[in-house]
Amino acid sequence: MLKILKIFPVIFLVLLSSRLQADAVSELIGQLSDRNSDVRYEAATELGNKGDKRAVKPLLLLLNDKDWRVKGAAIHSLGQLKDTRAVSNIIKNLKDEDRYLRWEAARALGEIGDQRAVSPLLKLLDDKDWYVRGAASYALGQLGDKRGTSPLIKNLSEKDRYVVLESSKALASLKSEDAVGPLEKLLSNDDRYIREEAVRALGEIGDDKAVDDIAELFSDDVEDIRDAAALAMGKMGKGAVNVLLDKLKSTDVNERVASLKALGDIKDKNTVLYIIGALKDGSEKVREQAAVALGKIKDKECINPLIEIVEKDKSSAVQIASADALIEIGGSAVKPLIVVLLEKLKDDESSIKTSAAETLGKTGKDGVKLLIKALNDPDSNVRWGAAKALGDIGDSSALTPLSKLLTDQNIRVRQEASSAIEKIKQAASGLTLVQ
Repeated sequence: MLKILKIFPVIFLVLLSSRLQADAVSELIGQLSDRNSDVRYEAATELGNKGDKRAVKPLLLLLNDKDWRVKGAAIHSLGQLKDTRAVSNIIKNLKDEDRYLRWEAARALGEIGDQRAVSPLLKLLDDKDWYVRGAASYALGQLGDKRGTSPLIKNLSEKDRYVVLESSKALASLKSEDAVGPLEKLLSNDDRYIREEAVRALGEIGDDKAVDDIAELFSDDVEDIRDAAALAMGKMGKGAVNVLLDKLKSTDVNERVASLKALGDIKDKNTVLYIIGALKDGSEKVREQAAVALGKIKDKECINPLIEIVEKDKSSAVQIASADALIEIGGSAVKPLIVVLLEKLKDDESSIKTSAAETLGKTGKDGVKLLIKALNDPDSNVRWGAAKALGDIGDSSALTPLSKLLTDQNIRVRQEASSAIEKIKQAASGLTLVQ
C-alpha cells in the first residue's frame, strides 16, 4: 500500500505532462494556418520536435505554402516524425527549383527510411548543385540500399568536400567492401577532414586489407586523425595485431600511443605482455595509454605490473590511469590497489592525498570492507580519505562505522564523515524513489 502511495504522484505527473503535451501540439497545429508566415514557420519547426503523429497531415498541407521557409520547416519536421505517409509528397520536392528545399527533402527521406525514395535519390546524385548531391549521398547511406554503392564510390572523386564526406559516411553505413580501395586513396588527401572521414569509413567497413594504409596515419600531424585511425584499427580485430605490434616499436611517440589505443580495443590477451612492456616506456603518454589498454583487456597477468606503476611511476597521470585499470579489472586487483592508495594518503603532498582519496572512491563494492577497516587507522589522513571514499561509493553498510567518526579528534575527519553519511543517505533516498 505504501509503495502505491509513493508511486501515485509520479503517475499523476506523467499523465499531466502527457495532457499538457497534447494541448501544446493542438495549439501548434492551429498556428499552421496563421496568416503570419513567421508563426507558421515556428509552429512547423516545433511540431517536428514534439514527435506527435497528429501533426503529419497538417504539415503535409504546408508543402504547398508560398513561403519557402515554411515549406522547408514542414519537410524537415516530417523527416523527424518518420511517417511513411509523407514519402510520396516529399519525393516531389526533390525537383523543386530551390536548392535548399531539394536538400531538405533529400535529408528528410533519409530520416524516414522508406525504400521508395532510393531511385529518386539516385537520380539526385546528378543534381547540378553540390549541396544537394551531398544530401542525396547522406540519404542513401541512411536507407542502406546496395544500389547506392557504385554511384557513391564515384562521388569519392568529386572536387567538393561536402559530397566526398557524405559519400564516405554513406559507404561506411553500407559497409561496402568495394569501397575499400577508393577510400584508401583518400587517406593521403590534402584535406584533413576527408582523410579523417575516409579512415572512419574504413573502420566501419572492417576489411583488414586496409590495415597497412590506416597505420600510416598514426603519424599524421592532426591528433583527431591519429585517434580516428587508432579507432579504425581497433575495429579490424586480430587481423590488425601484427601491424600494431610492429608500430609499437616505432621511434614516433604518436605511433606507439595510437597502437596501444587500438590494441586496447581489440582486447587480444596474446598482446598483454607487449603492452606491459610499454609501461616502462620513456614517454608518459605511452605509459598512460598502456595502462588504459590493460584496463580494457582485464587480464590478471597485468595486476602486479600495474600495482608497481601506481606505487612508483613519477607521473600522476600514469598512476591514475593504472589505478583506473586495476579498478576495471576488479576482484583480486582491488585489494592490493587499496593498500597502496591508503599508504599514499599519508603523503605530505596534498594533491597526492586528494588523488588517492578520489581513486579510492571509484573502487566500489570491492573496496568497502577495507575502507571501513581504514576508518580506524591511527593516521587522520587515512581516516579522512577512507571516509571520503566511502561517501563516494555510497554503500549503506558504512553508515554505522562512519557515525563513530563524528566524534573524531580531527575536525577534518569529522566533517568528511558527516558529508559521507549525508551522501549515502541521499543515494539511498534516490534509490527508494526510483524503486
